[in-house]
Amino acid sequence: MPLNCYVERYNKSYKQECIQISRPGTLEEVRTVTKLFQQHYNFERPHQGRSCGNQPPAVAHPVLPTRPALPESVDPDQWLFELDGRWYPRVVRTDGRILVDGTYYYIKQDLAGQRIRLCLHASTRCFDVFLGQQFIKSVPIKGLYGKQISLEDYINLMRERARSEERQRLLLKRRARQRGQQSA
Repeated sequence: MPLNCYVERYNKSYKQECIQISRPGTLEEVRTVTKLFQQHYNFERPHQGRSCGNQPPAVAHPVLPTRPALPESVDPDQWLFELDGRWYPRVVRTDGRILVDGTYYYIKQDLAGQRIRLCLHASTRCFDVFLGQQFIKSVPIKGLYGKQISLEDYINLMRERARSEERQRLLLKRRARQRGQQSA
């Protein structure tokens, strides 16, 4: 079950019941009011969720299950095995390339304009390229690590990717706005 709705609900309560009321001006004030709000939220404030029965979470659930320990290392390529065998349709560009998740792969210029399909194979770390039922070639998946990395390095990698995606999103938004202004 996705937990986003619970996080969003907490964020709304935190914003309306803490930040907008206390209006902290410094980082230290934010930390102080946040600590007080968390205490209130968990031990005093009644919750209407079914599992809480209009009681604070700490009263309704005094003993919580323990969380598993964080791993010391992570395989950043593990996602491959979740998507193994999936097919992805693409249209070959005029320069013979296709775009997969922001990365270009050269297929074949003779196939420009053709609809192809990619099949992801985790074991070979490749996309198999097909035109209809005909196998064209295998292309190695770019950007893989091929080894375990520390959890800290993985978190830093994810932060950097998130920043990069945000920069790309803002750049595309700015370009669209500029095109809109030019056509007006």
